[in-house]
Amino acid sequence: LGISADQIIDGAIVVVPLSIIGTRLWYVAFEWNNYFVKGDIVETFLKIVDISNGGLAIHGGFFTALISVIVYTKIKGINVFRVFDLMAPGFLIAQAFGRWGNFFNQEAHGGVVGGMTDGVANLSLEAQYNFLKYTLHLPTFIANNMYIVRGLHSISVEPITAFYHPTFFYESMFNVLGFIIMLLLRRWKKVHFGELLSFYLVWYGGLRIFIETMRTDPLTFDIFGITMKSAIVTSVLMITAGVALSTYIRIKRK
Repeated sequence: LGISADQIIDGAIVVVPLSIIGTRLWYVAFEWNNYFVKGDIVETFLKIVDISNGGLAIHGGFFTALISVIVYTKIKGINVFRVFDLMAPGFLIAQAFGRWGNFFNQEAHGGVVGGMTDGVANLSLEAQYNFLKYTLHLPTFIANNMYIVRGLHSISVEPITAFYHPTFFYESMFNVLGFIIMLLLRRWKKVHFGELLSFYLVWYGGLRIFIETMRTDPLTFDIFGITMKSAIVTSVLMITAGVALSTYIRIKRK
């Protein structure tokens, strides 16, 4: 690609820390009421930087990385579209690994396996477990860890003690699949520089919309009296941007 290892390392030293900060600030922005302490700026700041209390959002890291890379490549005189092709596969495989943090924390999961009716699970605990273990063929340690006690994070998230859908696992596996497809696409000569980022935007955007329809603890915001899921809105914008980027590359660039 004509990019030296030193340029990549120098860029990573700048982009990675900024992206971690971006993931935190994106989460805080949508959960501001939980961090803002009226009349106490210091306490508010301490709550924001206390990441041991949870709260990171991948979309914030992505957009921070994107902006940082654009600025960095501009300063260094590097072709930004080629750097996009270096970054995009890394995003997907990193997110595939990152979702396992949700697994160990028993968070970012879906609803009760088999659903609920009037606050009661439609399936017995044994039937829920069998669905995860024998229908989805998940490893035993994953099925066991999806047994979550009522109200672990909040009653609205875990209304009953039951087995919950491992949406973290669904997203992780589809991210791995997307990563493999990217490795194949970048060897295909008809794919132009920068279009791996387009693929990432469309693939992850579509995947995240699917996952968010199952999540029980999404980040939300209100606009015109309507409660919106921030990840779904962002994902729609990502898909639109991915199509627009690919169109721009094919029409405007050789």
